[in-house]
Amino acid sequence: MKNSIGRPRSFNEQEVLQKAMEYFWEHGYDRSSLSVLLNAMGIKKSSFYQTFQSKEHLFRLCLELYTKMGSEYLATLVDEKGEKGVLLYIVYSTMEELRHTGRAKGCLLMNSGSECYISHPHFNELIHYEFTVFQKLFRKLIDEAQKKGDIKNQTSSRVLGSIYQSLINGLVQMIQVGAQTEELEAVVKHIEDLLE
Repeated sequence: MKNSIGRPRSFNEQEVLQKAMEYFWEHGYDRSSLSVLLNAMGIKKSSFYQTFQSKEHLFRLCLELYTKMGSEYLATLVDEKGEKGVLLYIVYSTMEELRHTGRAKGCLLMNSGSECYISHPHFNELIHYEFTVFQKLFRKLIDEAQKKGDIKNQTSSRVLGSIYQSLINGLVQMIQVGAQTEELEAVVKHIEDLLE
């Protein structure tokens, strides 16, 4: 009896997973059919099932990857911009994206939470868990900035972080529904004042 040995993978799993993450981020879960995902990822159906098992499992891996990449990237910016600078960078880069592209992709976790909350509740626990990773990161940035005196506002980092995240996500939603520039700039100013 011959041993059945599969062919070695001809693709980089991490790169392919990142492509899937970008596609989900752009189009959402429901609008990402397997056929278009395969095309975006550049792999065949047999390789997909062998490596990622299902669209649902792939989506879970993408949410985890988004959190890992996002938190690692923000952490690398601290040396260059400082803790407060990183928090403001997220705000300013959102407005910059709007200026250059006319839209804002927002946060994959928030987008997925809005989409899946009712129609795919089995994702809710994972989305919440990944969201808490960013909550902890923002609280840590605020804590450090307060200790250094860069943020004078002494509201607890837990409360301040929650308000900050709410305003950031609200800013993205306002962009997505076509709010006027002066309205968006008022939100940005409020975030700046919050972090004074």
